[in-house]
Amino acid sequence: MKKSMLSLLALAITTSLSAGATAASLDVHGDIKVNGKTVIDSKGNLIQPAPAVDPLLVDMVEYEPAPNAKLTYQRTLNGIVETSVISYEDGREVSTIITQPSGKVVWGAERVLQANGEVEVTTTTEVCVKIARMNIEASSGFYPTTIGSPISRFDKFSSEILNSSCVDDVAGTIIHAIELYNLVPLAKYEYQYGEGNSLKDCVLAELDVPWKDDHEYRTYCKGVGMVEYGDKGNPYKLVSFE
Repeated sequence: MKKSMLSLLALAITTSLSAGATAASLDVHGDIKVNGKTVIDSKGNLIQPAPAVDPLLVDMVEYEPAPNAKLTYQRTLNGIVETSVISYEDGREVSTIITQPSGKVVWGAERVLQANGEVEVTTTTEVCVKIARMNIEASSGFYPTTIGSPISRFDKFSSEILNSSCVDDVAGTIIHAIELYNLVPLAKYEYQYGEGNSLKDCVLAELDVPWKDDHEYRTYCKGVGMVEYGDKGNPYKLVSFE
């Protein structure tokens, strides 16, 4: 077919599809593609390209531990190995205990959910034990953010001391408090732990917690949870998780 005939054919098709040719139609059997990519499939569905994933995006929900996880950490302080174990049940942190090889408890907290939704918390230190009942009135999570952008969450609660051997604690005392947590994701990286083990999708974050005057650095890994926390110069580091 000569070039002039092709031009006439193209002109005829264009004319038949113009606004003035209302009775015309284009019947296509199969997919419609542009540069080899399907834009409309054989059923007439418009195929939208998948949105690009922002490599700097961080959703802290993805870095939470498994619902019934148990994570073990260690550090050495003054020549003594301290072991920290954090346990979860149904997505809730139910216990944290830090011990030394002698069995001495450095710090611990056990949280028992009551039938009325309140939480009974038993806190153990090297010098005393306190039992309190907490009622969480409101709470929020961290919203998705990007590397370098700060996010916050809070807990609003009341706490009543039920029993305590700690100095200045009085049974029956009720406090009302709001605790604010500020977090800034600093970088994504591959975390090394144990004997040559690694976790690939991890986030180093700066975290301000209510019980410290200064921030601390924590590392969270996707599907595992928090893998490093505590003092900047001597943090607890992940040993194992299950």
